[in-house]
Amino acid sequence: MYPKHPPPPSSLYFWLWYLWCLWLGYGVLTFLSLALFQALIDEDRLLSRLEVMGSQLQSYSKNQTENGMRNELVTLQEDKYNYEITAKESLRRVLQEKIEMARKLSEVERSLSNTEDECSHLKEMNERNHEELRELANKYNGAVNEIKDLTDKIKVMVRGLYLN
Repeated sequence: MYPKHPPPPSSLYFWLWYLWCLWLGYGVLTFLSLALFQALIDEDRLLSRLEVMGSQLQSYSKNQTENGMRNELVTLQEDKYNYEITAKESLRRVLQEKIEMARKLSEVERSLSNTEDECSHLKEMNERNHEELRELANKYNGAVNEIKDLTDKIKVMVRGLYLN
């Protein structure tokens, strides 16, 4: 009824099996050994299933991480694209403003040149007018002096006529 030589112990379960065999007898031992053996098989199945599920979870996590990374990359590329569009639009606006300012500067320079030309022309006219005015003043003074001389001569002649 009792086993004469139990198998060499390789785990705690076998020691328990051995003690039970000694204590309860061979019938109970057979029942317990079968139950224990079934429990070990179930445990191995559960452990292997857990391993498979763990690797699946890791794979799904990795895939999710890769998908997340892909999504993040897509988001970053969209942000980059939007930034590039915004930067290009800003540069286009700045370039347009620069072109407009260059056009206005050209107009102002042209206006300045015209104003300087007009100023030079007006200065020349002013100098000519002053010169003409000086000449007219000199002629006037000459004419006044001549009239004075003539008036003096006439007075002298008129006195001479009265005196004679």
